[in-house]
Amino acid sequence: MLAHYYDVAKQEIQMLIESDEHPSLLRYYAHECDHTFVYLALSCCSMSLHDLILSDEFPCMGLDWKRDILNQLLKGIQHLHKLNIIHRDIKPRNILLDNAMKVKISDMGLAKKLSNSRTSFSTDSVGTPGWQAPEMFNDTFKTTKKVDIFAIGCVAYNLLTGSHPYGDPHQREMRIIENDRDIHPLQDLDPLAHHFVDKTTEWDPTTRFDTFESLSHIFFWSAEKQLQFIKVLSDKLVFLAEENADDPLLLLFDVPSPKVIGQADWSLLMDEKLTHQLNRFHKYDTSKISDLLRFIRNKSLHYREFPDPVKELLGPMPQGYLNYFCSRFPSLVVCSYMFMTQHFKSDPAITNFLSSSD
Repeated sequence: MLAHYYDVAKQEIQMLIESDEHPSLLRYYAHECDHTFVYLALSCCSMSLHDLILSDEFPCMGLDWKRDILNQLLKGIQHLHKLNIIHRDIKPRNILLDNAMKVKISDMGLAKKLSNSRTSFSTDSVGTPGWQAPEMFNDTFKTTKKVDIFAIGCVAYNLLTGSHPYGDPHQREMRIIENDRDIHPLQDLDPLAHHFVDKTTEWDPTTRFDTFESLSHIFFWSAEKQLQFIKVLSDKLVFLAEENADDPLLLLFDVPSPKVIGQADWSLLMDEKLTHQLNRFHKYDTSKISDLLRFIRNKSLHYREFPDPVKELLGPMPQGYLNYFCSRFPSLVVCSYMFMTQHFKSDPAITNFLSSSD
């Protein structure tokens, strides 16, 4: 770095010293100066996320790997936010990968350290166009730590699809200001990822996720945790029905049934091997998603008793079993999650699911 930019280097060094103990942050080791340059000794990295996305290897990177990269990124930013540091320039070029393909967040030169009594900072247009949150351009909302979350949402979409939620580089800044976002392609790719990006790129920062909400999002849950969530939520709904069959929450939960099921009878989207003698032991209303959840719950408890042809049809527990139902009802899990976070967020039986990611 040129010595002319020593003040910038000094700022970055100070931020790194305060924060670099976290494994997802670039490690600072030492620096030297002469009359022309400032030399920084930092963690050795092989490429940036931007380089990887443009590489021939990128199409081979699976969803699980991408999810892990985003999890590491969020944990690094959460560490900064706990220190009251806002990065303010999150983008794929500033997310480095070491030789083990682990995330190292870099370029702390524009980072802002808030005093302990402050939660927002004065608006100054720093950062990279196309990755800046909308509140950086107007006075409608305060600029807070959530500017980093907006950038992470854009990075997530870029990582998951190879494109940007606000279009080509020359369009992005104006489209961000005008709230002209397009994340619909993610809906077909992964409804859980779509919901995560939707909540992290909210135009209104007051409804945008923070780091805790982002890390505890169902997108980061294992198949085992998702299936356990379905069981617990189904139990909760059954309990409500036993207390009062006309409970407003029950009626509200089944409102999106047509959207989730796609037709009047969810059993018609399953194989007959699985739905044979559907109501022999339990009665199901196949027009309601609450009963679909109960069906998934009940069948999971008897998986070991299924004949081999049914097990082959469903696949192994829990991943194959969950995939069987998600492939037929793509919106089921995310709709259930949205309902849970809106209506049962403080329920003791549900709270554990929101404690952290796996």
